Amino acid sequence: DIVENKLGLDWVGIGERNPDGLGVLPGTILRDSTPDMGAYEYVPRGPDITPPEVTGATLLDSVTLKIMFSELLDETTAEDENNYSISNNIDIFNASLSGSEVTLQTSTHSPGSYIVTVVNVEDLAGNPIAQSNTAGYSLIPPDSLIFLPIENVQGVIQEPGHTPLKTIDGLGALSGDPDSRWAAQPMPEELIFDLGSNRTVCKTRLSFNNWNYGRIYSYSILISSDNNNWVTIVSQATSASNEEWTIDEFPAVDARYVKVLFINNNQNDWAGLWEGEIWGLIPSVADPVNNGLPDEFSLHQNYPNPFNPSTTIGFGIPKESNVNLSIYNMLGELVLTLANEQKKPGYYEYKFEASNLASGIYLYRINAGSFVKTRKMILLR
Repeated sequence: DIVENKLGLDWVGIGERNPDGLGVLPGTILRDSTPDMGAYEYVPRGPDITPPEVTGATLLDSVTLKIMFSELLDETTAEDENNYSISNNIDIFNASLSGSEVTLQTSTHSPGSYIVTVVNVEDLAGNPIAQSNTAGYSLIPPDSLIFLPIENVQGVIQEPGHTPLKTIDGLGALSGDPDSRWAAQPMPEELIFDLGSNRTVCKTRLSFNNWNYGRIYSYSILISSDNNNWVTIVSQATSASNEEWTIDEFPAVDARYVKVLFINNNQNDWAGLWEGEIWGLIPSVADPVNNGLPDEFSLHQNYPNPFNPSTTIGFGIPKESNVNLSIYNMLGELVLTLANEQKKPGYYEYKFEASNLASGIYLYRINAGSFVKTRKMILLR
């Protein structure tokens, strides 16, 4: 029997193979208008209606930002620099597409935290990105970064030679020791790195198994202070192609545990890692309380961070200004306005109570005269 494909969609075969050899293998896609029915039932595969999402952003240098997306993008919309904006008055001069990644050429970033917002970008099926898709990233001064010692690594052990602890022995793919890696299946699998105590984390370096043979992983990174409540800080990222190290940078957060969640790869169902490194900030000594007047506008990192259920947000203003201090969720929706009034010069602190909010990442933003700054904070229940 012949059935005409009047929908213009791919036909996908399902069912058992015909014993007499007629038909095609299950799952074969027939792109003409008359699928070979054989002993199969065929159903049309519907169109792609899933919009693309921003999965992360990282600075390659002070003027080059890479944005990662969940799928391949339409070139015209992805390379329109007007579809991107960056906080703290960073200008965008050019956008170039490579698969599911867009590289932006920007004005110079100063050390600090930033948010990139993406609008109007479409995938190959023409689905537009949800409005106000955002990702946070930071530029950390090199002299304030340190490698954080890892006390222990937890994960499934399926092969005696490929244990989680192999990922912190300093031996990578090119060391000549083929056992100096961790491996487990089937995905999803996870490794949990224990830093021993809460540290300020802002960067990971991961050397995935078989990176030198074209293996590419999809993965996420999560953090926790108690190995129980987790917050995702890098979502469904893609490992570097044919590069030993995959680097992810993100706004500084306090955590003891860092989890790498292996989702899938392009070759098989094995998760594998040669080496894992966690980087953070040098612990700072608190300055004495300054009872004088600020020399410049400032918005301080909230403390504690992560927090549950309350945290303190501080700022300084050097001259009398109308100050608006507000909290937003990651969709850009206003959650709460903490202050919206005229303030005299000085330092101020506001307590933010989040008992009625869900765990996750929130933004707080100050507008004081011409000064605008946004920072991230994490509510971790």
